Amino acid sequence: MRRANEADSVVAFLVTVAVMTYVVRAVRIDVTTAGATVPTAIAAQWLVPIGVAVTLAVGGLSSLLHRAPEAAEVRTGANGPDSGEGRVTAATRPD
Repeated sequence: MRRANEADSVVAFLVTVAVMTYVVRAVRIDVTTAGATVPTAIAAQWLVPIGVAVTLAVGGLSSLLHRAPEAAEVRTGANGPDSGEGRVTAATRPD
């Protein structure tokens, strides 16, 4: 069942921006090159997967904090569900 709504998306986006800002600016990994240990930023190819994981995790967790939306009603006309009664389309020709 789909539970996430617009508020969950906005929260996930804002948290991801904050987390990724921290990751890009502050996180350093010690890398040994030619016998010397040098603090290096996380490689660029890891930034997208980290951001996607944070977004999905925060959005999913925040969607669990509220009830699922109720199912939408299907409008039915004389000719079945949402028959478009009264709608003018290109295929409709007045007689």
